[in-house]
Amino acid sequence: MSIEVVIITDGWEPYFSGVITTLKHTSAYLTGQNVSNLIVHPRLFPGSFISLKEFDFVYRPSTKRLLEQMLGDYDPAFIHISTEGPLGVLARNICLARGWKFTTAYHTKFPEYLHQRIPFMNSERAYKYFRWFHKPSARVMVATHSLGQLLRYNEFDNQFGIWTRGVDTDLFHPKWRDPTFSEPYALYVGRVATEKNIEEFLEAKTSLTKVVVGDGPIRPALQRKYKRDAVFLGKKSGEELAKFYANADVFCFPSTTDTFGLVQIESLSSGTPVAVKPESASIVWGDVAAIRENMSHAINSARYLDRSKCRPFVLERYTWDIAGYQFCDNLVPK
Repeated sequence: MSIEVVIITDGWEPYFSGVITTLKHTSAYLTGQNVSNLIVHPRLFPGSFISLKEFDFVYRPSTKRLLEQMLGDYDPAFIHISTEGPLGVLARNICLARGWKFTTAYHTKFPEYLHQRIPFMNSERAYKYFRWFHKPSARVMVATHSLGQLLRYNEFDNQFGIWTRGVDTDLFHPKWRDPTFSEPYALYVGRVATEKNIEEFLEAKTSLTKVVVGDGPIRPALQRKYKRDAVFLGKKSGEELAKFYANADVFCFPSTTDTFGLVQIESLSSGTPVAVKPESASIVWGDVAAIRENMSHAINSARYLDRSKCRPFVLERYTWDIAGYQFCDNLVPK
């Protein structure tokens, strides 16, 4: 059986992340274009992975043999390695051994991410690993030009290609805004984890109620610490999530390690402006976001922006069709 595009990822369902969401929509786009494709993830190798809290960790030596057989049987025209974890490394090494060209993606500022989780971790040491991983890649896909500039600053000498992100504009829509909703609030949506810098949002000085939608390893601790300052609602999805976006006065994105942040454009598509840190402001500017180093100032500025400008900003730039086309354009034949 021949598959045109094989995508290898260390992260997949039942976990949730922007990377997984992006890959699911990319696969759907390829299928819609009659391009046969396969997502290769740890759960295709039963008994070969350990399930951790946030991802599956492939560990058995036999996995390489199984992956080699899989790639040989499917004989893809294009190979894309989307993550730098154990499965990604196996795929990388198989491609190099067979003389196959492949593309990669840089989804997250992992050196900065690791430093936040493990303070003694030297970011330069981490960057050395990522330079090694991506060096043989025929093209590294990045979500924004600024991320490509960051990698060049950190001595990546690859060819880069823009692979942006999209949003479900039918679901995330201002139509869900309820004019009778009287409680003004600032909203955070995403994983509740250390690297997301959520405490800066929770510490911000604003008259708006703070609402946290999402779950993660530090949620119980934050919920105890800020029980009088914020409302923690857990994970939401579908129309329920869309209503939270549309009825918020401002969406807060305090992360300094994310490279894109799908939640930002979900909010903008819903008509809600964004408060964002400069380190993660690569996709929003002008009249739809308040970019401030101080999150209190960002929130209190963003809440007064013109909501009518948010959705048109997204419709012109961030759809899954646009992102899917970019992905295909960046692929390099094996």
